[in-house]
Amino acid sequence: MTSPRADGAANKPITLETEKKAERSSLLLWTVFGIVLTGALSFEVMTVFVRLIHGEGSWWKIWDHDLNDGQWFEAARVTVALVALTVAGGAAYLAYRRQRTADQNQKTAAETQRITAQAYQLSTQQHDATLRRERRDRFTDAATQLAHTSAAVRIAGIYAMAALADDWHSNSEANEVQACVDVLCGYLRLPYDPEHAVNHQTKRIITRPRTHPDGTTAKGDIEEHFEYRQNDREVRKTILRVISDHLQVTADSAWSDRAFAFQGAVLEDVDFATAIFRGPVSFDEAQFYGERTSFDKAQFHSERISFNQAQFHGERTSFDEAQFHSDLTSFDKAQFHSLEQTMFSKAQFHGERTSFDEAQFHSDLTSFDKAQFVSLEQTSFDEAQFVSIEQTSFNEAQFLSIEQTSFDEAQFHSNLTSFDKAQFHSIEQTMFSKAQFHGKWTSFHETQFHSNLTSFYEAQFHSEHASFYKAQFHSKHVSFHMTQFHSNEQTSFYETEFHCELTSFDEAYFHRSERTLFCMTQFHGERTSFDMTQFHSESTLFCEAQFHGERTSFYMTQFHCDLTSFEMTQFHSNRTSFYKAQFHGERTSFNKAQFHSDLTAFDEAQFDGERTSFKNPGAWKQVYFDWSPRPPYAPTVKKPDSVFPVAWPPTVRDI
Repeated sequence: MTSPRADGAANKPITLETEKKAERSSLLLWTVFGIVLTGALSFEVMTVFVRLIHGEGSWWKIWDHDLNDGQWFEAARVTVALVALTVAGGAAYLAYRRQRTADQNQKTAAETQRITAQAYQLSTQQHDATLRRERRDRFTDAATQLAHTSAAVRIAGIYAMAALADDWHSNSEANEVQACVDVLCGYLRLPYDPEHAVNHQTKRIITRPRTHPDGTTAKGDIEEHFEYRQNDREVRKTILRVISDHLQVTADSAWSDRAFAFQGAVLEDVDFATAIFRGPVSFDEAQFYGERTSFDKAQFHSERISFNQAQFHGERTSFDEAQFHSDLTSFDKAQFHSLEQTMFSKAQFHGERTSFDEAQFHSDLTSFDKAQFVSLEQTSFDEAQFVSIEQTSFNEAQFLSIEQTSFDEAQFHSNLTSFDKAQFHSIEQTMFSKAQFHGKWTSFHETQFHSNLTSFYEAQFHSEHASFYKAQFHSKHVSFHMTQFHSNEQTSFYETEFHCELTSFDEAYFHRSERTLFCMTQFHGERTSFDMTQFHSESTLFCEAQFHGERTSFYMTQFHCDLTSFEMTQFHSNRTSFYKAQFHGERTSFNKAQFHSDLTAFDEAQFDGERTSFKNPGAWKQVYFDWSPRPPYAPTVKKPDSVFPVAWPPTVRDI
């Protein structure tokens, strides 16, 4: 037996075919009727015209009239014209009626569509209003859950609030999403003590004696009540995890464009690795605890990114490969107390200004290796303190600032402080003025400085080893003015290159080092100056150094060394001056030195050591001492017996 549904499905094509046949039959019938009607009308009209032309006879019997061919043609022509006119008029009338009906139908359809649209709009508005009321209720319910005493209920409230934010996001309601995010961030800003994060204590009361303003004890006590949320650690971790999930590039509902206010929050085990922040974000005065705080490969894109006075505790803090794209990125007065590592390796800082002023780093290892600082105005570590026990490292870091890169008054207390192969390309200034370097090693190996001014003014090096081995200075002005080197073992500028208009070590102080090395160092530029510099090392060596430019000056320089050596040093400056220089100690050697200057003056220089030697110079051009004859003037003093060779001037020999 076939079901009714099946019968209906089977009969449907037959019904359609029958309807089509009926339509064709009706059309054929009306066509035949029209032809017959038109023929009858034409016959009647022609009969009347034949009667009118003949003037007599029957009005109905056309065959009773006897007309010639012309009259029959005329009657037929008039009949055809009249019938055609009548048919045309009828057709025009039908067309008019059809058009009027169509216009009326169209107007009716438009009105129907308008009414339908209004009804849909009203329905949509009612639906949206209902939806908003429902979501407002959900918001209230979720917020109420977050205030519950039970940790499980609070966690449920977190997910309810996140789901609500996602629903608002699907409707592009940014303000509503922000409200949900603000609630979650606000929870994290509530008072929290990690020590009481997992116990069931809800209240702590501290009683202390009452005192008068003058400090004397008063009667009675003061009670301080501290309220705690039970087992709040997991609740807070859940909030952080939910936020982090919504900041990933793979998030179905991303919150990256929203603002995040974490200022003053106490956060544990933060994992914002690969998170993307595109809205304003603040971690000012936030406190980070836990085994690990991670912002690895996180991206920050906003006008201002702030970690001012934030504190990082725990085992490890990492910003490896993080990217900061902001007008201002600030870690001012931030404190990094992570026991093992504080990492900014390969981090990128872009924007107008990047600041770590007065920041403190206390981890075993602090690393900015291969970090990039690209600032339109300034990159600043002024007064920052690096107290990392093992190492503070800026190896291969790049500093590109239009105005300034500054480490003024920064303090480095690590066993190893390293800027090896770092590059400073600040257009205006690279500053280490009054910076202090402590520890075993301070290293600027192969570091490059490209600034109008590079300054270590009044900097202090207290490391056992301080080295600028193969460093390159391409600044207009390089200043080590009044810099103090107290390295116990060695201070080295071995193979360093200075390509500067002015290189100044004026009033610099080299003290207590076993060796101070400027061997194979090259000085190029208008002026190289060691005026009033003091060398108190066991040995100060300028072996094979080269001095080029307009002027090289050691005015009033003091050498208090067991050995002071300028052996094989080359002086190519237009003028070289050791005016009033003082050479003390056991031995001073200029053996095989080359003096190519237009004038080299040792006027009023003092050679008080046991032995001073100028033997076998490679070049001796216009070199004058107080005992040298200067026609027409006679020598004013006698050559000291401690100055060699005995036969003066020294004989130039091929080197």
